[in-house]
Amino acid sequence: MNSGTDFRTGLPAARPRNARRFTNVIAGELARISRGRDELSLVCAAVIDRGNLRKELGAAALARAENALASAMRPDMRECDSLGRIAEGRHALLLPGVGLSAARLRGEQTQASFARKMRRQYKTGDLKITCALGIVCIGRDELCAPGDLLERGCRALQNALAQRNVHICLERPALSEHSTLVRSCEKRFLFFGEG
Repeated sequence: MNSGTDFRTGLPAARPRNARRFTNVIAGELARISRGRDELSLVCAAVIDRGNLRKELGAAALARAENALASAMRPDMRECDSLGRIAEGRHALLLPGVGLSAARLRGEQTQASFARKMRRQYKTGDLKITCALGIVCIGRDELCAPGDLLERGCRALQNALAQRNVHICLERPALSEHSTLVRSCEKRFLFFGEG
């Protein structure tokens, strides 16, 4: 395999980025969001029940499934989007300027595409290979470090992996004092007519 290929995914080494490079990309996007970009979403994905899949089909099949997951995250990537490997068997897609609803749609497309690939590849009725998604969105006024955003994404992914059916966990942006429409003093005025 040549040096221009990621040995785990078989994809070009530049994408998915390794965890350190991906964290640097997140830092850059967080700097941009502080200068006026509306929202930033992170979609974290992993194959469900990796241990059972390895046991049933072997380590090579698990690696192929994880490669297929990374591949399923690629369609419709814009120039500003970034795909990274954040841990063993886990990938993340960074979506600058994308809100929670649009990020969920992208995630659902990834889930559907991955499931189709797995059904074509493994035509056994008993084995259902799917992926879980943890989706985090932060707003312009929300301060966040790259490590914190990744930690929140991983936590959402863990919650999604624990679900029985849908396997999607959304973490909504926090409402800061600046982004709330009605502050407490305004509430007093609205309800009691006081200033």
